[in-house]
Amino acid sequence: MVVQLFPAVLELTKEPGELKAFIDKLYRLEKIGAIDSADDWLLMREVRNAFSHDYPEDPELQAITLNKAFELAQRLLEVLESVKVFVAPYLNKVRNS
Repeated sequence: MVVQLFPAVLELTKEPGELKAFIDKLYRLEKIGAIDSADDWLLMREVRNAFSHDYPEDPELQAITLNKAFELAQRLLEVLESVKVFVAPYLNKVRNS
């Protein structure tokens, strides 16, 4: 989802320059106010990667990862809502053109 959403936001806002690295896109989104914190997003991505790439056998580590993901789930929804609010004026402009 975000792999497509964040570049689409940058395209919609007509941000200059080609940003190839995801981290550069995050920092640009933070700079223009589309997201509150690139670092928060990197933390969420790290937790996602723990689910996708790490398969800890230790139930305690599994519980820690799951609890962290649960904590971040609300933050993820807040980021999505923030992006929706941020792009609304741009979408209205496109629709009215």
